[in-house]
Amino acid sequence: MDASNRFILNVEGVNIAAFFSEECFRSALQFKPKPGDVFVVAYPKCGTTWMQNLVLNVMRRGRTFERPSDFYLASPFLDQLGAEDSENMMIHPGCYKTHLPLHKVICYVIFQCKL
Repeated sequence: MDASNRFILNVEGVNIAAFFSEECFRSALQFKPKPGDVFVVAYPKCGTTWMQNLVLNVMRRGRTFERPSDFYLASPFLDQLGAEDSENMMIHPGCYKTHLPLHKVICYVIFQCKL
């Protein structure tokens, strides 16, 4: 890896931060959503956490979490944790967070769930 690309990896045509696990990111790209799964999809640093809060408040009808860490369990970061860990750790009701490019998300939401 040359010094100019030490902070970025290209995985299947998507640039990701080098501190992400390539294996987890590939797993996220292969994620098979179930009907009814909810996603928060946004560009990095554009209000994703704010949107997660809005979505989770609607889904939980305003109920607060017992522990602050439950927020992250109710909205696991698919790109960073991978598909299996995200599914296993999610508390319900919940939603998946991702920064995957729209063309990658549309592929698995439309073609996997057949919505």
